[in-house]
Amino acid sequence: MLTRLRRKLQRSLRRAKQSKARESRWMKNFRTRLPDRRSIIGVYAAAVFLVYGWTLLASFWKVPSWMFFLKVGEILSVYAYSFVIDLAESILLLFTMLLIGILLPKNWWNDQFTSKGIVWISVLLGSILAISSLSAS
Repeated sequence: MLTRLRRKLQRSLRRAKQSKARESRWMKNFRTRLPDRRSIIGVYAAAVFLVYGWTLLASFWKVPSWMFFLKVGEILSVYAYSFVIDLAESILLLFTMLLIGILLPKNWWNDQFTSKGIVWISVLLGSILAISSLSAS
């Protein structure tokens, strides 16, 4: 009875080691598809600058009229909600660029991830902002 339990335990340990080896190969392959951390931070910084900058520019235009009918706490809560949405939007943009980097060939996208990512984010956000400003007027 004790030897059977020992064999079962040894088999399960072997299986766990084999699955861990397969998983680590997959993770190594996945990590090689991602660009380095410095490039990711650069692209994220560009997305944050554009998204938050647009929000601040649009909201500063409205603050004088808000002061007539909103209290300071309500204005701060409007900014807090806007910044949370901006955080989600900039993270979504970064994950979109990383997904493109994972799907496309490594030598085409990841070698110049920072420059191509910033250009694509600028084009994407620029077109979205142009369309929204044209439809608002």
